[in-house]
Amino acid sequence: MTLRIIGGEHRARKLFSLKGCATRPTPERVREALFNILGTQVVDCRFLDLFAGTGAVGLEALSRGASRVTFVENAAPALGVLKRNLELLGGRERTRLVRGDVYTYRGAGDEDFIFTSPPFPEIDRMSHLGRNLGVQAAPGAWWILQHPKRYEISGIDDTWERVETRIYGTNALSFFRIQKNPVSL
Repeated sequence: MTLRIIGGEHRARKLFSLKGCATRPTPERVREALFNILGTQVVDCRFLDLFAGTGAVGLEALSRGASRVTFVENAAPALGVLKRNLELLGGRERTRLVRGDVYTYRGAGDEDFIFTSPPFPEIDRMSHLGRNLGVQAAPGAWWILQHPKRYEISGIDDTWERVETRIYGTNALSFFRIQKNPVSL
């Protein structure tokens, strides 16, 4: 599968990807739909790509004018590919790469959009991640969760309101809006 940027400044630029099934890049159709939905809100936004993998989603945001994109990834092979993709597209002054566990990451406080595409075996941990993000997220922040269409979203903290879910083949995108910022203990 060829992985490429589909819009913006770096449109049609091919990206490096990992061989095998260890990383499941967000399909082009899903990325295109996501950025069509977000539209011009991406311009000058702060974007967080959790479980970044190859970085295709965050790099798409960068190509479409995000002012800053932070990538969080823990797997060494994915980090190597992500670094190569960042070098390929430039924009180092607008990007930050964090090697770490998304469940303990504490830098989501000023992001406009938080995109999460977890490995499917970890999908049941999204309620835990939602609670952690809810404590940090800025008022008005959006959390976008890519998941299998058959996955029933439950247990997401009431800090987040699910606005809608859209289905694209076997994938779905659920959009959550922050409702309040609870006090962390």
